[in-house]
Amino acid sequence: MVPSDSIRNLFSKAEELLEFYVEKFTKSKIYAIRTAYEKRIDETLEDFLCAAAGRFNQWPDHFEGWDVNISDIKRLDLLWGRIYPYLADYVMSFLPGGAQEVLELGPFSGGISFELARARRNYSIVIADERQDVLDYLAREAEKQNLLHRIRLEQTTLSPLKFEDCEFDAVISRGVFFFLDEPILKEMYRILRPGGIGFIGGGFGISTPRVLIDDIASESRRLNQRLGKKWISEAQLREMVISAGLGEYARIINEGGLWLRVEK
Repeated sequence: MVPSDSIRNLFSKAEELLEFYVEKFTKSKIYAIRTAYEKRIDETLEDFLCAAAGRFNQWPDHFEGWDVNISDIKRLDLLWGRIYPYLADYVMSFLPGGAQEVLELGPFSGGISFELARARRNYSIVIADERQDVLDYLAREAEKQNLLHRIRLEQTTLSPLKFEDCEFDAVISRGVFFFLDEPILKEMYRILRPGGIGFIGGGFGISTPRVLIDDIASESRRLNQRLGKKWISEAQLREMVISAGLGEYARIINEGGLWLRVEK
């Protein structure tokens, strides 16, 4: 039995250090300083894991919603903080003009939805993922930004999704290539209303300043690898779309990353 208070205290201390170091890393323009903070980020994670392993003999596969990978998800989210306003503008340019019900799906949700909530008062936004620890983190972030009243958080399997047919005007997902497969793609299409748009993929968008991209590209790539990102080619994505029976409804966009727009 893993003592919950002890592990939570360890996690809380590591989390505070990580947030501090990632913020310093992101803001610094000096290579030596950035490298030093990058090293401290790695050391903090290593110290946390060693302490947990030493105290409890082994790291549990699942502990009350916490998973070690949530630290990397949080780091990635903090790292992308300055990117989200530009990326949200890019995403909005593909959504239906009269959209109201919007779903953001997956563990890398939040940043875009928070920007959409600020920019579009008519949007009713739902964020959904399989993991309760991700949703708990996003709830805290939404509360910090005074947006919790604008956003509903739902736990669901990705296939099948818990939502009804034709429930949303738009379905969006950034970082979707970590988990996208044919059944999930079909589910996204199922819950779209007629005339609705699905916009999913990965990348920085087309209007994000190059200097911001350069600031985070290396660390973002490293975190993606740690989190197990599946690299997918445009040809592979096209094959998946056709296999899902959505070829005539979909358009692949390779500007600002690799994205898929599906219209119902």
